[in-house]
Amino acid sequence: MDWLNTFKYIGYGLLILGAICTVVVDILKGKDDDRKDAQQKRQMTELVTNSQESKKLLAPFSDLAQKLYPNLDQKEALGALMKRMDSADEEIRRGKEKLGSLSSQVTIEKKTIKTFEVVVTIEFSGKWQSQPYPTWLQPPAPQPYLRWKDSSKKLADLNFSASRINCEAVDANTGRFQNTLSILPGQFPLGQLTDVLQEYDQLEFWFLLTDPKKLLSPILTINKVDLVFYLNGTKRGEFHSVGPISQDNSEAIGKIPPGKDMYITPTLTLSGKPVDLLKFQL
Repeated sequence: MDWLNTFKYIGYGLLILGAICTVVVDILKGKDDDRKDAQQKRQMTELVTNSQESKKLLAPFSDLAQKLYPNLDQKEALGALMKRMDSADEEIRRGKEKLGSLSSQVTIEKKTIKTFEVVVTIEFSGKWQSQPYPTWLQPPAPQPYLRWKDSSKKLADLNFSASRINCEAVDANTGRFQNTLSILPGQFPLGQLTDVLQEYDQLEFWFLLTDPKKLLSPILTINKVDLVFYLNGTKRGEFHSVGPISQDNSEAIGKIPPGKDMYITPTLTLSGKPVDLLKFQL
């Protein structure tokens, strides 16, 4: 019966194939075991090497721990040293925080406006029969002669005032208004940070003619203007202009009632942020 022989040969073939597979599996398993053994040996070697290197790195700390804590065993001494180092790290961190806080306080202190002054020099000329300006004048209260303005009206005007006004004759037809003006104690922006000065966008200043009736002509010529600002005693911005700038004061003189003694204040205005115009350092 041929089909019985066929099954018999198939059976032999399967047995042979099974035997081959078993051998192959054993071979592969052996190779895998060898690979694992080799990997474990490498890992053990690395552990030993790392352990030796760790001991080398740890040696200085171990020596230090034994010197600092001679009555403790090595493990306890190392633990005590670690706590001491952690404590030192915490102190350093707190120190940095305090330093940062102190730095912020110093910055705020540095930027706080305590005093704000300006030295003003205005040289002017015209035609007069005798000096229309005072050699010196001390009004009942300090008077402003320079002002920073905020066109949005959000901030108060900065009024630079003086309790005494000085003028001098340069020649027969030229006078010089030269005075130190300051923000008075208690007035804005004293106590504020310098950043607030960025908001102002107009600067105006003037000088005083106490006897304008002595003018032979209402035309005055501004020859030179020097403004030097001092913030907390340090020069921080300045403006220098060389004229001439002619100014007609007919309107102001015309408002003086007959027979009355009144003064006028020829005024100049600079448009733009004063901190920019003056190259002011904030």
